[in-house]
Amino acid sequence: MTIEKLQLADDESLECIAIDLRTTKHKNRLLEFLEYRSPTSGDVKYKIQAGWTDAMFHPTMHLEDSDILMLSKLFNEWADKIKNRRSEHN
Repeated sequence: MTIEKLQLADDESLECIAIDLRTTKHKNRLLEFLEYRSPTSGDVKYKIQAGWTDAMFHPTMHLEDSDILMLSKLFNEWADKIKNRRSEHN
C-alpha cells in the first residue's frame, strides 16, 4: 500500500490524496480523495473515487468541507493513539 499527495495537472493549487491498494492479483484497487473547483461557484470542493475492478468501479462520491474535517479528526485520533503506544514502548 502506498499513500501519496499529488498535484492535479489542470490546476496547480488543487491536490489529490491517493491510497494505492493494488497488488499483482488486484490491479485496480485505488482510493482517491480529490479537490476540484465547482464550475458554478469556483469554490474548492471534494470528492472520493474508488476503483476495485473494472466491473466494480464505484461512482464518484462528493464530500463537504465538514466531511473532510471529520475524517481528519478521526484519523488524528488514531494517530494520537499510535503515538501514545509508541511512546509507551520507548
